[in-house]
Amino acid sequence: AERASLMDLLDLLPDLDDEAAKALARAAQRIQLTSDKLARRHLLTAEQWKGVEADWRAEWIASGGYKQFPDVWVQDRLGEWPWSAQRKILRSVFRQRKTAVVSSYGIGKDWTAARAIACFLDLHAPGEAFVVSTAPTFAQVRAILWREVQTAFNKEVARAREDKRPSLSDRGHRLNLTEWWIGKEMVGFGRKPSGQNAAAFQGIHARRVLVVLDEAGGIPETLFEDAEKLVTTEHSRILAIGNPTHEGTYWHRVCNDPDWNVLHFSAFDTPNFTGER
Repeated sequence: AERASLMDLLDLLPDLDDEAAKALARAAQRIQLTSDKLARRHLLTAEQWKGVEADWRAEWIASGGYKQFPDVWVQDRLGEWPWSAQRKILRSVFRQRKTAVVSSYGIGKDWTAARAIACFLDLHAPGEAFVVSTAPTFAQVRAILWREVQTAFNKEVARAREDKRPSLSDRGHRLNLTEWWIGKEMVGFGRKPSGQNAAAFQGIHARRVLVVLDEAGGIPETLFEDAEKLVTTEHSRILAIGNPTHEGTYWHRVCNDPDWNVLHFSAFDTPNFTGER
């Protein structure tokens, strides 16, 4: 009965795996929503069950649900629907120290990375988190990833106003072309450092750092090494995304490194071929 009731909340946690089910079950226990009560759900009116679901969801969010399942943050805060590969990427970023995504073109990697950045900076208190991104050229930094970051930011603000809750802007967040600020404090930026600049990312300190390496096949080993030096704290993360176009590169080595959680996605995995929503 409990499992059946959990399955009814697919709109809360799509792709409901065992870990997601356990997270919901723990939230249910905290609000004393027992298996017996779930089994008697048919005795409740639709309005009463809606209230139960609202309490359940609120408890799940308050206990860190978005940090476990940032794909649900994307749904709730932006009104968007990630497909299964994007869900796996988002969850890996928030659960694994190092995530590498190697895939065909056109699966939505930059879209996903931008949502990870927005979620990361939204969920952590000012001064606690910092985001760094880079790519082989500054044009790629500005015109691809950070354009998507701006889109995500704007959607969060619009959605929040519809829901009558404080938006990122209301809480002092703002963007320029490749920088994210909270008040007078910069909390994220996109840069294209010189490949010879060994100190490209030095001096960045925060309890939680997210580094995004876009078009990772074109990023030199020195920048990979600098990026990895930033994610030594327990809750810091690194996301590298790229296409499997060149053997012998440092990116090729990363994609075969057991220290990284490497996610592979083919063009044939996409909704274009599978019919997934």
